[in-house]
Amino acid sequence: MSVFSREELQLISNLIELFIKSSEEDPYLRELTGGRASHSDGWGMAALMVKERGVEGIYYRMGMPIYVRESKELIKMFISLLSAYETIYLLLHSRAASRNLPLGKEHAHPYMENLSCGTLWFAHNGLLKKEELLNKVKGEHITLLGHELTDSALASKYLAHTIESKVCKGNEELLKVVRDAYIELRKYVIMSSALNTGLLMAIKFKPMLIASYVVGEEVRLSKLRSDYYKLYRIEVLREGDRSAIIISSSTLIDYYLESSKGLRISPVKDEGLIVIEDLQKIKFIPL
Repeated sequence: MSVFSREELQLISNLIELFIKSSEEDPYLRELTGGRASHSDGWGMAALMVKERGVEGIYYRMGMPIYVRESKELIKMFISLLSAYETIYLLLHSRAASRNLPLGKEHAHPYMENLSCGTLWFAHNGLLKKEELLNKVKGEHITLLGHELTDSALASKYLAHTIESKVCKGNEELLKVVRDAYIELRKYVIMSSALNTGLLMAIKFKPMLIASYVVGEEVRLSKLRSDYYKLYRIEVLREGDRSAIIISSSTLIDYYLESSKGLRISPVKDEGLIVIEDLQKIKFIPL
């Protein structure tokens, strides 16, 4: 996930190529699963593009792997459209579904939720306690469509419902509501997994990208799991101003990035939310 100016479009394009390679062959995933190495269960992207104070969007999902020819051609076409815009907020995800979870385009991330005051897109890497979260969602009287909702889809529905009721209709402060929702969601994180997410929003016409880093207790005690769920923060500066910020998976940085020239790279160490309102306004909210 990233926010960047159009001057960094080539850099972002190059990083996306590396992301696709890391989705096809993920050494951390191979070691973690004892065999499986690819994120082959669909992909999706959402982007908000800013131009002359207006905001436009792109959203697309596919059930096929991100590394097949058709997917790569579509992504290349999408990227070519972005050069007309001043600032781009991008959320891109490739899925490696957990065992026994439903497959298909409709279960690829990011999920999209339409609200009365805007739209959000949600992507998740990790696993939540599905039955417990389902009970929570039903207790909130949230409408669910279909019977095979994934844990990530339930989290997306919960976030959307909370923002709708407290921000769109209740006029509470957005970041406080999001923080409180994530504090609730972290209760459902499986001890050996994570709540690493991307949340792209256009609420009341204001774009925003939020990354979360939350891991279970067993992840902290395991070097392999810590390496797999580790996130990196990458920044690019031009003449003292930030022109790009990227929140990246560990595999891309540790195995595929050959040169870090011009990039300021640091691991995300503390659990919480990285909130990117624009390229010069970034904050960290602990959870």
